[in-house]
Amino acid sequence: MGSSALLVQKGLTESLAGRFELHRHAQWSYEESRQCFGVSLDEYLYFGGYPGALAMRQDEARWRNFFRGSLIETVLSKDVLLMATVTKPALLRQTFGLAVASPAQIISYQKMMGSLQDAGNTTTIATYFGLLSKAFLTVNLERYSGAVIRQRGSIPKIVLLDNGLISAMSGLDFKSARRDAIFWGRCIENMVGARLYYLAEQWGAQIFY
Repeated sequence: MGSSALLVQKGLTESLAGRFELHRHAQWSYEESRQCFGVSLDEYLYFGGYPGALAMRQDEARWRNFFRGSLIETVLSKDVLLMATVTKPALLRQTFGLAVASPAQIISYQKMMGSLQDAGNTTTIATYFGLLSKAFLTVNLERYSGAVIRQRGSIPKIVLLDNGLISAMSGLDFKSARRDAIFWGRCIENMVGARLYYLAEQWGAQIFY
């Protein structure tokens, strides 16, 4: 749910190793959100499944400020930095910005370098995407292939682990997002991808595109 999860993850190799059981609590599913907050499927596609933010969805400006300040900013400026040394914090933010602007899309690291300032090399970008994944913000799906080497070197498909991350950074309000067929289609595809990822993790499986 935030820094506590990351601090636990960081300390697993220390003295408590072997004497813990790890429980991962993902963002809420549509059914959980519907039962607790009465959200419609369209609302869930836009606002996502962070329960603290869902309570504010009637006031979109407040919801967006909460999402950006309390969730996204806290993770990028504190949680990730506690987890690893980030030599280029500005590049990390740009990488996250590229992710939320490209939900459920296939983009090569080489192409990403042309969109990012001071990107350095593809290894740096891949490393920062790895940090975003460990912070439970994004996941880069590998292209399925019978050969593991080909999968590791494949062009990634970016999936945000909650649609609220996309909407809060999009600049579109709920009604405008619903009317934008391309944006809405990406939201649907991203939500399905994120849910399949959670289910695969729950059952000890892997997911590819």
